[in-house]
Amino acid sequence: MKKIIFILIALSLNNAHSKTIANCSSPSGYSFYSYIGLATKGDSGWAEDKISGMRATLKLLDDKFDILFVDATNTVTSSLDSGAKIIPIIATEDYFSVLNLWIGRTAEIYTFWKNKDNQYKFSLTQVKSGLISKSSVMVGDCSFIDFSWAN
Repeated sequence: MKKIIFILIALSLNNAHSKTIANCSSPSGYSFYSYIGLATKGDSGWAEDKISGMRATLKLLDDKFDILFVDATNTVTSSLDSGAKIIPIIATEDYFSVLNLWIGRTAEIYTFWKNKDNQYKFSLTQVKSGLISKSSVMVGDCSFIDFSWAN
């Protein structure tokens, strides 16, 4: 059912002059948990991290980007609808990055590329503040990336 909801949202965006730029999923890597807020000394420091079941779709809506994602809670979220500002910051013929920013809360950099083995990949770099503050770098696979928008 949740997949159907995600597809319906994606299709509704397609009707608003949108273009799918990338479809990616399940990043894993490492996070550093700061010893502040609710974090105990034993919980702070470096740890392996992943977002199981996470799916992200980068869309270009006329002249604005949006990131639709389904996280570990199976909730579909639109970055734009939740108040984020999305800014392209690097673009080449086979590599690009966008900043996904919720001012005062979270900064994410999504970077997309095609490697030398012709595999589509992405990295998600996050800095989150709040009751549990962390900085993360994770890498996942993409089924599709369209680099033509940047050229």
